[in-house]
Amino acid sequence: ILTSPNGYLYSVFQAVTNGDQPSGIAVFQIDPTSGALNLHSDAAAIHFNEQSIAINPAGTFLFDGWGLTSGGIESTPILSDGSAIPPSSPDAISLAGSNSPPSAMLVDGSGELLYVQQGGQMAAYVIAPSTGTLSASGVVPPFDLKLGNAIADPVEPFVYTLQSDQVHVFEIVDFTNGTVVESNGSPYPIPIGSFGLTITHNSSSAPPAQHAAELVPLSM
Repeated sequence: ILTSPNGYLYSVFQAVTNGDQPSGIAVFQIDPTSGALNLHSDAAAIHFNEQSIAINPAGTFLFDGWGLTSGGIESTPILSDGSAIPPSSPDAISLAGSNSPPSAMLVDGSGELLYVQQGGQMAAYVIAPSTGTLSASGVVPPFDLKLGNAIADPVEPFVYTLQSDQVHVFEIVDFTNGTVVESNGSPYPIPIGSFGLTITHNSSSAPPAQHAAELVPLSM
């Protein structure tokens, strides 16, 4: 489950045995005053055994992963009404065997990279800025993704992961392929029994430029 900056909530649904719940990603419009949710019907990616979703920071592309012993991942443009119906011939990436299912996803703060937990290993994908199309970079990041255990800094090139009661800090050093290195001083111990991470920031854009001091009025 996640929210977009444009006022929509997305939730992964998997089909249930009685047939009352279809598989897919549900989209809810969030009432800005009350927080109430209004459901769109069949408004997002629809695959059997949907597993994971992610959204880029701009809220323009939805990424979803599906499958059990085989599956795939894809990107879909998000329309103005919050819907994200896959095109009739989606440019999906097929996964099978040890690469499936894609159980967790994370988009970095720049919106240029998608990290995916594919079965027992990680993978990094480069996101095309105009179309959202994914390209496998071949980089295997040195961390694992689980639901709630990783977060991307919205401004700086850092990814934080929670592993064995320690927070690891990774810096993205190459945006062309998603390479990361662990920062000096990492990992940092936290209280035993912690199960999730979140991050707050007072800016949704790049840090402001430096300003020089100025005398007013100008000295004579």
